[in-house]
Amino acid sequence: MSASKPVLAIVSSLIILVNNLSGQAIANHRWNLLEGIDPYPSEFKELEIGNKIVYWQQRTIGEAIVELNHIVFQFDGETYELIDVKMHWREDLPAFLPELNITKEQAESMVEGRVKFSHLFIISPESDIFPIKPTPKNPCWVVASMVQDKGTLITVIDAVEAKILGYATPPPQPYTAFSLSGPQYQNPCRGAWDKFYKNDPTNSGAKYWFGKMGYSTEANEWPAEEKVKSHIRI
Repeated sequence: MSASKPVLAIVSSLIILVNNLSGQAIANHRWNLLEGIDPYPSEFKELEIGNKIVYWQQRTIGEAIVELNHIVFQFDGETYELIDVKMHWREDLPAFLPELNITKEQAESMVEGRVKFSHLFIISPESDIFPIKPTPKNPCWVVASMVQDKGTLITVIDAVEAKILGYATPPPQPYTAFSLSGPQYQNPCRGAWDKFYKNDPTNSGAKYWFGKMGYSTEANEWPAEEKVKSHIRI
C-alpha cells in the first residue's frame, strides 16, 4: 500500500494492538465486509475476536514495515454492522522506498552474535522500542542476534547510509516465556486450540511470536497448576 491511501473519516491516534497471538481466522460470511468502505479491502487480515469481526492492516511501504502505523475496523459479529475504526497513519512518508545501499545479508554480517531474524523498518518518532534520537529518516534494518553472556541484541542499521545507528530495547532477560492452552474438555469448548499456543507461524502460534521477540519459550498443553505457578510466581 502506498502513502497516498485516502484518509478515513474516523481517525484515532490511539495505538491499537490487534496481534497474531489472539483471534481466529473466520469464514462465517461469504464476502469481505470492507467492500464499499475501504478501497483496498483485500489488503486487510480478517479475524474473529469475541463477538466482533476485525479487519486489520499493518502498513508497509515496499518491504519496509512502518512502525506503529495500522488500520483496524471492528464489525458486530452477528449484524455485521461497523462499530469502530481505529487508525494511526503518518502523512509525512514517501510512496516508495529510497534506494537501499545495503542488503539484508550485509546488514546481518555487521552485527555481533548469531542472527535470529531481521526486518526492514521505518521507525516511528513515537517508538518505545527504538530509542534513537533523532528518529532515523531512512529505512533501517533491524537485526536481532543472540550474544553469549549478553542475551538478545537488537541492532539498528541505516539501510541507505549502511551504518549502525544504535540498539533497540531488547526483551527482558533472562526471563522465559510460557505459552499454554486448555483445559477445555467441557462445553462449549473442546480441544486445546493447538494453533494458538504452539510454534506455528502459519496459524499465529504464541510460541512462534514470543520467539520472534527474543524469548526462550516453553509451550505446554494443559499444564498442571504447579507448572503454571512456576512461571508466574515472583
